[in-house]
Amino acid sequence: MLNKIRIDPKDLKAESPKESTAQEQKPDTNKYFIDLNKIDWDSLKHLGITKEQLEKSKALEPMLRGYKSPSIFPIEANFGTMVMKTDARLSFRPDS
Repeated sequence: MLNKIRIDPKDLKAESPKESTAQEQKPDTNKYFIDLNKIDWDSLKHLGITKEQLEKSKALEPMLRGYKSPSIFPIEANFGTMVMKTDARLSFRPDS
């Protein structure tokens, strides 16, 4: 009776390692809470934060998922007559 449903390992298609690593490296954009294309990078640049900086520190992906950055970033805000410098954990919030 078991011979009817037996699976022979020779019949299974082996997945090459190159295919599996390519799939793992592609980020699944469906799981992101924040759309990467809607981020105002110019506003962040005025605070001293760049996309490359977030990617290099591996903070961008958790932030796109709605979490705070895992590390602290130096922020500098210029209000004309006053400059504020501080360190902060960052997060993205959707806005209408």
